Amino acid sequence: FYTIANDDKNLYVIIKATDQLVIRKIVAGSITILINQTENKKDNEIVAITYPIFEKENLPNVNLKNKPMLTKDTIINNRQLDSFMNVANKQITEKSKEIKIVGGSNLEDTLVSVYNQNGIKVASNFDKKISYTYELMIPFKYLGFSSMPTKIYYTIRLNGSDHAEGSSIENIPGGVRVNGNGSMSDMQFMWSPTYFSDEYTLLKE
Repeated sequence: FYTIANDDKNLYVIIKATDQLVIRKIVAGSITILINQTENKKDNEIVAITYPIFEKENLPNVNLKNKPMLTKDTIINNRQLDSFMNVANKQITEKSKEIKIVGGSNLEDTLVSVYNQNGIKVASNFDKKISYTYELMIPFKYLGFSSMPTKIYYTIRLNGSDHAEGSSIENIPGGVRVNGNGSMSDMQFMWSPTYFSDEYTLLKE
């Protein structure tokens, strides 16, 4: 699920994932949001914003397969889910320190700290249902617009990864091999980028 909104200075994007496989793909490969003023996806003025970013050798230790099983005791369920959620959110927060922004203008570096002074804000966390929520706020001045457009065109892409939760997938002579306990179908889904595109009409005050 997702929604896009704006005010006179900022663009806002919120994404929520409830499917465990999709969440695993986000954690392993991150989300990239591509924004442009035209429908031409090869336009050099496209801005690509990628978050969360984790180093392959330092991925958060969030194994959704270990999500607590629900019992008939609501108090125990809430306690276990709270504990799992808090540990997962601590891992996400501690290991994702940068936003990658390619294109646009007025930024000195491609990698921007999540604690930046530019007014770019990001956050991601799990709730008690172990659903994952991503939030982005980015000022229009960093999207490279010479003037405020009436529409923007966007793509939301899950980049995919060849590794996830201790498993990896690779090409070998004659086919594909999965290393670890991941299933072939899950790892193939993890491996391939998935995305969709649409347009958004900016609201003006």
